[in-house]
Amino acid sequence: MKARILTILRDNEDVVSGEDISTHLGISRVAVWKHIQKLQSLGYGIQSSAKGYQLQSS
Repeated sequence: MKARILTILRDNEDVVSGEDISTHLGISRVAVWKHIQKLQSLGYGIQSSAKGYQLQSS
């Protein structure tokens, strides 16, 4: 699931809402949030805001 979230973020240069990710993957927004938190703890540069999530360019 984490790989699929990363793919969505990589494919979109703009902010992607948790709702959009959850709808695309068929999981809850809370599940998206938990996966994002795990990815951040693993060192992925994912920026969180009130609008959603964005993968920071390296």
